[in-house]
Amino acid sequence: MPVLSNFIANKSLRQQQNHFQSQRVLMFGKKDRAMVVRDILPERRGRISWSNTTWFAISTDNFRIPAGTVVELLDRDGNTWLVKAVIDDSTSSSAA
Repeated sequence: MPVLSNFIANKSLRQQQNHFQSQRVLMFGKKDRAMVVRDILPERRGRISWSNTTWFAISTDNFRIPAGTVVELLDRDGNTWLVKAVIDDSTSSSAA
């Protein structure tokens, strides 16, 4: 089963763990960010560095996210984070 589909299939289990997620928001804030340290490929896990350790991560949109990219942490299932790349508005405005 593809990684992202498997992540979504576990949604009901994650909903039962809402208490943990709400505690994470209280402890770390809503928009935690991490750095990709091993490329995240479509339907493949990569690695991110967050909170002084590395974690598995998958992309929300099934696009490649290269190492060195800053990502936003959206959800977690076990030791795997669901992430999306953070778009830097300063680079797009400077090109105009």
